[in-house]
Amino acid sequence: MKGSVILLFLLALIPALNAQNQQAAEDSDGQVVVARVQEGDTVPQVFLNTYFLWEYRSFTTEKERKKYNKLQRNVKKVYPYARKAADLLAKYEDELEGVEDRKTRKKYYKKVEEELWDEYGDEISNLTVSQGRILIKLIDRETDRTSYELVKDLRSGFTAFVFQGMARLFGHNLKSEYNSATEDQYIEEIVVALEHGRI
Repeated sequence: MKGSVILLFLLALIPALNAQNQQAAEDSDGQVVVARVQEGDTVPQVFLNTYFLWEYRSFTTEKERKKYNKLQRNVKKVYPYARKAADLLAKYEDELEGVEDRKTRKKYYKKVEEELWDEYGDEISNLTVSQGRILIKLIDRETDRTSYELVKDLRSGFTAFVFQGMARLFGHNLKSEYNSATEDQYIEEIVVALEHGRI
């Protein structure tokens, strides 16, 4: 008898609890999240931003440390030029999206080149050989096109050939591709640190 009274009491309490839960759900400032069912359980999925862990690089020799610091200075100097090139390229390609006439496109690009040269020409012509090599790599990183491809697209194949020949005289290769996993991993490390305000 006592058990059935408790059971009746609990059954009478269920609608009140249900109404209270519904009111709490309506009053809450909760978030709606994506969820998936995994082995019968509903598991919320929360997507977090990428977080980088930074550790101080240790060097076995003083020569290694100086070489890395020099690379860091050079990347800091030329990275803004590569970013600017990527931004301008995206802007100009958007503006010329509907223009099919190659002559009109070339005339437009010539005007842009003159503006850029007026603004950055002195600074770029004063880059060292190693800074120039890094800039070529970073342009490929930022635009997904090698410097050779860009010159060929924006000027002509002959001009790209001539520029490649001149670059080779100074130890550069306009066809150099950026490879963050192997040969350019230190450059990538420095660029990521720059992008996140770590250096």
